Amino acid sequence: MDPSFLLAALQGAAAGIVITDREGTIQWINAEFSRMTGYSSEDVLGRNTRVLKAGTYGQSFYADLWRTILSGSLWHGEMVNRRKNGTLYTEEQSIIPVLNDLREVTHFVGVKRDSTARKQMEEELRQSKERYQSLIECLGEGIVSVDRQRHVLLANPAAENIFGVPRGGAIGKDLSEFVDPRDMPLLASEAVRRLRGETSTFDLRVIRRGGESRTVQVTATPQYDGSGQFQSSLAVVRDVTEQNRLLQRLKLLAHTLDSVDECVSICDPGDRLLFVNRAFLRTYGYEECDLIGENVSIVRSPLNSQEVTGKILPATLAGGWRGELWNRKRDGSDFQVMLNTAAVTGGDGRVEATVGVARDITERKQVEAELTRTRDHAERANRAKSDFLAMMSHEIRTPMNGVIGMTGLLLDTELTPEQRDYAETVRKSGDALLTVINDILDFSKIEAGKLLIECSPFDLRLVIEEVNEMLAPKAEDNNLEFILEYPPSLPHCFIGDAGRIRQVVTNLVGNAIKFTPSGTVRVAVECIGQDTETAQMRVAIHDTGVGIPQEKLESIFAKFSQVDSSTTRKYGGTGLGLAIARQLIELMGGSVAVESRSGAGSTFSLTLPLRQDAEPRAAVDVAGLRGLRVLVVDDHEANRRVLTGLTANWGMRSGSCASGKEALQALHTAQASGDRYHFVVLDYQMPGMDGPALAAAIKADPTLRDAAVVMLSSLGNSTEVRHMEGAGIDAWLVKPVRQGQLRNTLATAWGRQVRADDRGHRVAEVPASRAGSFAGLGLRVLVAEDNAVNQKVAVRMLEKLGVRADLASNGLEALELLKMLPYDLILMDCQMPEMDGYEAAREIRRREPGTHRTAIVAMTAEAMTGAREKCIEAGMDDYIAKPIRLEHLVEALQKWLPARK
Repeated sequence: MDPSFLLAALQGAAAGIVITDREGTIQWINAEFSRMTGYSSEDVLGRNTRVLKAGTYGQSFYADLWRTILSGSLWHGEMVNRRKNGTLYTEEQSIIPVLNDLREVTHFVGVKRDSTARKQMEEELRQSKERYQSLIECLGEGIVSVDRQRHVLLANPAAENIFGVPRGGAIGKDLSEFVDPRDMPLLASEAVRRLRGETSTFDLRVIRRGGESRTVQVTATPQYDGSGQFQSSLAVVRDVTEQNRLLQRLKLLAHTLDSVDECVSICDPGDRLLFVNRAFLRTYGYEECDLIGENVSIVRSPLNSQEVTGKILPATLAGGWRGELWNRKRDGSDFQVMLNTAAVTGGDGRVEATVGVARDITERKQVEAELTRTRDHAERANRAKSDFLAMMSHEIRTPMNGVIGMTGLLLDTELTPEQRDYAETVRKSGDALLTVINDILDFSKIEAGKLLIECSPFDLRLVIEEVNEMLAPKAEDNNLEFILEYPPSLPHCFIGDAGRIRQVVTNLVGNAIKFTPSGTVRVAVECIGQDTETAQMRVAIHDTGVGIPQEKLESIFAKFSQVDSSTTRKYGGTGLGLAIARQLIELMGGSVAVESRSGAGSTFSLTLPLRQDAEPRAAVDVAGLRGLRVLVVDDHEANRRVLTGLTANWGMRSGSCASGKEALQALHTAQASGDRYHFVVLDYQMPGMDGPALAAAIKADPTLRDAAVVMLSSLGNSTEVRHMEGAGIDAWLVKPVRQGQLRNTLATAWGRQVRADDRGHRVAEVPASRAGSFAGLGLRVLVAEDNAVNQKVAVRMLEKLGVRADLASNGLEALELLKMLPYDLILMDCQMPEMDGYEAAREIRRREPGTHRTAIVAMTAEAMTGAREKCIEAGMDDYIAKPIRLEHLVEALQKWLPARK
């Protein structure tokens, strides 16, 4: 045959053909080779076939290939090569060696077919099969495929779990091995339906390994081969054992629920109604066929907000929902129900259904609305009553202040003993009546909701010390031991209403003193909880008084309540004090409690959450007292504990003794050891050797006399103690002693002793009280202050100083009293109802004749810059800050009282 015909045939071949020499140099290619590779004859003739290498195979691959073809054998296989444009392609290639007459290889003929598309299809098919298999494996429902003979061809893990066999344990098995024999006829009839090309859903009982019976729902469909012949059945299998049990229980429940009056509904997890009882149909006016399958929203009223209705289903599926809801009947009328919902779960924990129970609350709502109207009416009436009480107490108080003031003037005149007794009785009765009126006024403000709680910085320790100082004379009259325990380590700077706290503590301590004929009244402060912002402070007032019967404890804080009628006659009072105290503390977020037994004393306590002052006043420097020794001498153990605790907190080395004899022995022992006591703080009244005798013994002993002696006494002993200054004691303080007073007294005494010369001068007088400083001068002071406790504090301080004081509760009352009585000085609160201190001062100055000017000193808690200037601008003469300190009051009296002081 002519070789040209052969080359023409090869040139038109559908496969790519390349002819190379023994070394692989390309000598000829056909058109299909050029199409497959992108190389023309000019590109590759004379070049080695390595031009096509893709670099995807190792050296060993090519070594095996060359070894095969050089031996004269055919090589066939797939290879990835690179086109001229750099892209890779897969080809199926045969390399045929060409031999000469000597059976030597001279050339190679390569035949190539591009298999890239086929390989891609094969890869896609492989991936598709893997995805299909993964999908089958991951389905939560069982997938089973069986052939015509009922042999299992496919079973995913969910199906194997239903049958109770291990992985792969169902493949090749006859389906009858898993089916309950009683359902084999059903299985046979269903197989016939598959042959007819039908799809159906039916329930089938299966027997698991171990004998457990389960019910499955089967949805089967026929599968066909490429020729359209029936090949197998593919079924979706779902375990409905628990669901069927639940439905049975629900049917039983439905019969029960039809007998109840509440509207009961059962929905699927999608909120579609599955069941409603007869009461539901009767209430809403529907037929059952109108509701089953409908969303429960068919009975919801548009009066509900979307926010409310949107929360019901999620909350129910999560556990349950309860609340009031508007529903709508078929006739369009809306009514309110109380709805309770809950989720019903299967054995696997999944929610199978939800249950709702609704009760018509229309009638209840009508009753509540009527009760609300009645309550509002009662509250309005109560407020009107309280407003009336406030007005009447104000109207009574104004003339009563005049009566008390005029009685005071009368007492300043020459009277017979009988007349003075009558005038004192009038004065005391007026004071008692004012106390009652102030209680009623506070009560009416609380009832009317008009009592405001202030928030300003205050020192709780000072507040309680002021109360104790004010009530100390009453305790002394009863011959009581009066003790304050406020550990120095406790917080004491807070933000709150100091006036109201002072009022409550005054009431509780006053009651303790009043109902304790003898023994002790102890005020103990503790911190029962604290964080960075708030401290829970507890103030407990313990007494050894008459106590309260157990059956009366529940009603002790009730309005107008007294323990019994005899108590009312003996001790007096309105029965409002404790009721007001409890309401005030509760308004401040706290609580009041009582513990007591008849004849065994009582403990009243108040607990308050107080916001701590972020910027308290700087702590007092006690560096000068650190390391000094102080001996506390008192027969009362609680007093010794308080005083040693205070001095130890200041860095002093504290000791204590219960008697004068023990004290002298302790002083001599310390002196002999070379570590003497620098201070002796002793009580005035002690059994055996009392305070004055001990002080005299100390000063008479040359080895002990250098110790500074500070005497603590009640106000009633002040005259005797004052006479001892310069003889037996260095300073004296009135009990209950304030921490600041004791600290300053010790610091001053030590400072003066340090400055004394070698001859040892006595510590100079440290006046801790100025009792009676202004007595006998006939001075009159008017205190204008609306707060009852602040009134008491100011009046008690003035009485200690020997000054008679009258009270006005606002600016208008002050003006009325000024019309009737001349005053030497007015102490004016700036913030008062009706007419404040600024306006009252302006009006006083407007009314005064040019020849006379009454001194007015402002009392205010304002600490802002410009407060003093504001008072002066209103016509006042001076300014003292609250809480009022005795030394500041003395300075004001000395400065502004007329020359006759």
